[in-house]
Amino acid sequence: MNTCPVELLALIVERVPTDKGLRSLRAVDKTFCALATPLAFRRAYVTNSLPSAQGLRALMECHALAKTVETIVFRWSDMHGDMEGDSVF
Repeated sequence: MNTCPVELLALIVERVPTDKGLRSLRAVDKTFCALATPLAFRRAYVTNSLPSAQGLRALMECHALAKTVETIVFRWSDMHGDMEGDSVF
């Protein structure tokens, strides 16, 4: 990938359709990590569980990632794990 211009790599990253895909792309190399991170963490998802809340707290405590978050999506889950819908903040 060292021979591809960063601008071309940025176009590739911009076309990745999912947050999960962007987070996976971060593992390719330092360049992809730098390009994908701001897009991968635009949306933070949290449910009504303690581990999820702790994950959101950890995300917000990491300044480099926290500054990329634009939207927090809350997904209410019943005791069986069924998602009932999203609330966007």
